[in-house]
Amino acid sequence: MEETILLLLLLPPLLALIIVVGIIIKAAAAAAARTHRQNLPPGPYSWPIIGNVPHMLKGPHIYLTQLARSYGPLCSVKLGTHLFVVGSSPMAATEIMRAHDRLPTYRWVPKAGQDGLQQYSLIWATECTHHWKLLRSLCRTELFSAKGLESQSCLREKNVDSMVGFLKRKQGSLVNVREMVFAVTVNILGNICFSKDFIELESGEKETSRGLRGALYRLMKLGTTPNIADFYPKFEGLDPQGLKKKTSEAMDEAFDVWADIIKERRNIREAQKGIDSAGGDQQDFLDTMIGCGFSDLQINQLTVELFSGGTHSTASTIEWALAELLKNKDAMFAIREELVKELGSTTCIKESQTSKSVY
Repeated sequence: MEETILLLLLLPPLLALIIVVGIIIKAAAAAAARTHRQNLPPGPYSWPIIGNVPHMLKGPHIYLTQLARSYGPLCSVKLGTHLFVVGSSPMAATEIMRAHDRLPTYRWVPKAGQDGLQQYSLIWATECTHHWKLLRSLCRTELFSAKGLESQSCLREKNVDSMVGFLKRKQGSLVNVREMVFAVTVNILGNICFSKDFIELESGEKETSRGLRGALYRLMKLGTTPNIADFYPKFEGLDPQGLKKKTSEAMDEAFDVWADIIKERRNIREAQKGIDSAGGDQQDFLDTMIGCGFSDLQINQLTVELFSGGTHSTASTIEWALAELLKNKDAMFAIREELVKELGSTTCIKESQTSKSVY
């Protein structure tokens, strides 16, 4: 009698377990069948539900390099519910862009960056909209064209001179190369966009400096943190790791750094309305954005993307290059001899001189 009662109590959980296992197996089989039908490039076996996410934990670049060695320059990998086709050679990338050039324009954007401002974004835009084309054209013309780069050379040279002077004063002391280059890069962008330095090399204790520095570092960290919602979009509304909220807070902190500058510039332009400004002061990128009718939100979004994309990568690359030079004495001596030959004893470096340095 007791055995019968126990069997009746265990029967519902057992039936539920069998049904769940059957559903999982059926879903896995259907997914495998769909994969074969789609004529995808070769790739590793993907586990049901999680896909190949566990393999990415040891480093995406390491895992993708191993896949390229095993499956060739074109392979497929599944992360959660998303299927990715990876092109790991110049030829594969060229073929993807040539044969499927429209597909990359509908980019996969991390959920942490989707804060409702995609319509104003250059980096995080999910579609190739009219406003995105306007931003791209504006940046290409004002910032990255030959004329734009030439007009900014004096700003870059001024900040490089200040860095050289800082290093001379710090001779014999420890210098954090990454932090120094980061500060110089932020100030170069600050002068291009707002005609203002945001970080002092001598002291990073100022509130404005600390706020912008901290906000940009947090944005970089949040942007590279694996997010469950990226692999399983159903969790997007829950924001289980709080990454979207933290990203929004970091962006608001960066916006506050230059909010007063934007307000002041708008007041000046309003006061000068109707006055002939021909031959007036040289405009910076903020004047250009205001002249194009950008709202404060649009200015903030584009500016924080320019700062985020142009600071950490530059600082990390230069730090890495100096570390490699310290390990390669021959390369270090070759560069030193070339600099002495081109620059002589002067410490005032011009961009036109560096272009002559062949090595």
